[in-house]
Amino acid sequence: MINEQQKWAPDPLTKLYTEKAAKIFIETYQADGRQYEGDALFLIHLEGWSAFKEKYGPATGNAVLQQAAFLLNKALKKTDKLARVGDSTFLVYALGCSAAGEAERHAEGIRRQIEAVRIPPSSECTLSCKIGIVLCCGIEKSYDNLRDMAIKALCEAKRLERPFFIAKEDSVVREAEKDFKIEKIAPYRPDSGKADMAFITELTNMVFGCRDMELSIEMGLERLCRYFGVEQAYVVERTADKKYFELTYEWNITNRLVMNDNLSLIPGLMTESYQQEFDENGIFVCNRFEDFNIINRVMAERQRIRGTKALMQSIILEEEAFAGYISLCDLKEERLWQEEEIATFSLSCKIITANILQLRSMKYRLRIAYKDSLTGAWNLSKFLLEAEKRSVFGKKRAVITFDVKNFKVVNTEFGYETGNRVLIEISRMLHTFIEEEECYARVKADAFVLMLFYETPEALRQRIEQLLQRVERLSAKMVLFFPFICMAGVCAEEDQDSVESMIECANAVRRSIKDYHKSNYAFFNKEMQSQRDQEKYFASRMKSALRGGEFIVYYQPKIDVASGDWSGLEALVRWRQPDGSLVQPDSFIPLFERNGFITEIDRCVFEQVCQDLSGWIKEGRKAYPVAVNISRVHIREANFPGELVDICQQYKIPVELIELELTESAFLDNPSIILKIVKEIKKEGFKLSMDDFGTGYSSLSMLKDIPVDIIKLDRDFFKLDMTKREKIVVTNVIHMARELDIQVISEGIETAAQEQFLKEVGCSMAQGYYYAEPAPIEMLAPVIWP
Repeated sequence: MINEQQKWAPDPLTKLYTEKAAKIFIETYQADGRQYEGDALFLIHLEGWSAFKEKYGPATGNAVLQQAAFLLNKALKKTDKLARVGDSTFLVYALGCSAAGEAERHAEGIRRQIEAVRIPPSSECTLSCKIGIVLCCGIEKSYDNLRDMAIKALCEAKRLERPFFIAKEDSVVREAEKDFKIEKIAPYRPDSGKADMAFITELTNMVFGCRDMELSIEMGLERLCRYFGVEQAYVVERTADKKYFELTYEWNITNRLVMNDNLSLIPGLMTESYQQEFDENGIFVCNRFEDFNIINRVMAERQRIRGTKALMQSIILEEEAFAGYISLCDLKEERLWQEEEIATFSLSCKIITANILQLRSMKYRLRIAYKDSLTGAWNLSKFLLEAEKRSVFGKKRAVITFDVKNFKVVNTEFGYETGNRVLIEISRMLHTFIEEEECYARVKADAFVLMLFYETPEALRQRIEQLLQRVERLSAKMVLFFPFICMAGVCAEEDQDSVESMIECANAVRRSIKDYHKSNYAFFNKEMQSQRDQEKYFASRMKSALRGGEFIVYYQPKIDVASGDWSGLEALVRWRQPDGSLVQPDSFIPLFERNGFITEIDRCVFEQVCQDLSGWIKEGRKAYPVAVNISRVHIREANFPGELVDICQQYKIPVELIELELTESAFLDNPSIILKIVKEIKKEGFKLSMDDFGTGYSSLSMLKDIPVDIIKLDRDFFKLDMTKREKIVVTNVIHMARELDIQVISEGIETAAQEQFLKEVGCSMAQGYYYAEPAPIEMLAPVIWP
């Protein structure tokens, strides 16, 4: 089966049609051409060429044959089809040539072109031709029949010693003597040894001696133009996204006559198919623009706009994939590219291509280092580099960091593919939102950062509000109908702060925003600076504090609401400074969750709890179940459940005495992964509780999937004066949990009225300041072990 490219692939030596292509064209045209008056087929044999080739060698013989093919092609009409059908035999199919007189004029023109072929002056050989002509007269005939008749006519011309002989289809041609056969075409391979090595050496020294690789490529193109006496050379490369091929380097001896942006970018699909035009040596040669038009009309149109008359191109392969080409264009005249020229061009392009590929590799590494692979936006490293360089006279700069607060739910409800599309849309929106000299980057996940310039604080506020509105509107644009809640932190420039410092400040204020029910933003201020300084201090001391035993465990009792008896304890971490002052967890836990040190704190607290339980058991005291908080960071570590089991076994503590407490938001962080881990936790025998129930977005729906034993109602449910609606919500949550065989603990109980309400709705357990404050176990011992 012949594919389209193979069907029209040119003869490698002459760049003419092959006999296979000529046969397909003629038979197709014959079948469709009955309405025409007729056509003519010319079979042209070069007399004396075989002897010339034998005497002077294949290379010289091939050069003469190439010249003959070029001159023939140049002399024919645009509608004529010229093919090489034998080693020194050509075929012309002249459309509309039905009269003998017209055929004779055609043949005479062909004869003159052959006689015009230049052969070495010292040669004793002469070159002429014999032509056999068949007039088709509009009657359909197979290619093989036409060729046989043309062979007989050619033999008749030889017998009569005439330059040509015409045979009509309805005429009788005497049987020719069997003294002529169309020779089989000899294999042809360009000889790279014929390259101008002096020029190659000069080009190599120039290209590789230049430290600026981009400049070396331009210099290489300029040298190619001057060496070959042409007007234009350029490089086309595949873009990073592989969607297009773009003009990356160009050299014009004179100014380009036509300035057309369409020449700078080519759709990828169009160019990928063009790869098949290059020969096995990666070279494509076109002596005449008309030939190009036959081979690839779309690409030919681009060359027509350039004004190309003849060209050579060399393929660029990157890891064996088509990555572009180097093109050399003669804009003045058609020309026959000689074998030496093709060989020199081929080697020259290999030298230039080496630098092109090295630059592409460097740019790829820079893209990896500086670009976000999903959105194409800058990453944080690139943002920090570029943002420091940028300034606008008379304006201050502000850094804004923002994220989509409920983005994890987008991934959960709509899938990660949709989540990725949301991130891409946010990046596109930011690209159109920023103004000149402003910039943005994707930091990680759904977190982005921008640098904006402003004149007044009010103008900055307006732009930030516009930003949040645009993020919110993306939901409707993507037909998700899910609210995008965006939180932004803003740090306006003061005292020429570094961009990195401004990002830290913006992040700090963004994390301080507590209202998650609508998009919001906040400005960093001097009060927050003291908090930031405090966090830096904590970060500098955290490791030494852990080694020094400064992190201690406080316990808060849980009570059975119905009986009033103590039912368990919750372990809470405190940081006791060397001066005796106590740091509350709200001051350091968020920092440790961000920097990952929270896993060390989790282990420290868990081990202290196991030590305490072991001591109580040895002392014969009642061992109350203890709830231990586990961070979302720690739970995702490898072998997390096994690590806790090992500690329990070390202190001989039954795992049933340990209740692992996770915040509700932790279950929203990759639910499928968390679900797998909590099942392992349950399998090991630990109890599992969900803390801060009711603060997230999917509390009720999660209960059907996650095997929790206990839920802890958030303290926000129990205000000092509860409304009727709030009481209804709490009542129904407790009833639903009871139906699911889940215990409910109500946190933050501070009044007798709240306790009475819990009794009325059947809540089993509670904790809060109404019963006891968190304290060291030594202070609680007289109460819980009277």
